[in-house]
Amino acid sequence: MRKTNKLLAALTLLLALALAADFAVVRGGRLNLRQYPSSSSQSLGKYNSGSWVDVQGQSASGWYAVRTMDGKTGYMAGNYLTFAQSGS
Repeated sequence: MRKTNKLLAALTLLLALALAADFAVVRGGRLNLRQYPSSSSQSLGKYNSGSWVDVQGQSASGWYAVRTMDGKTGYMAGNYLTFAQSGS
């Protein structure tokens, strides 16, 4: 039963990401999710290549505000993200 609930939650989240206006995929290894848009900011987690994130906005310095598939929010460096829009 727990596996079914986890699978259903994951599929629901993927659908929500697909319907979001903008999303990105991590590329180039493991990318830190940062508390603030700075490489010296605290890491909130590491995400492997292929991880999807919901793009919430962009800062002037090339960092993007994102929400990860596990529900965390923070910033990721844009040069390690591949961007797309829903329907593409």
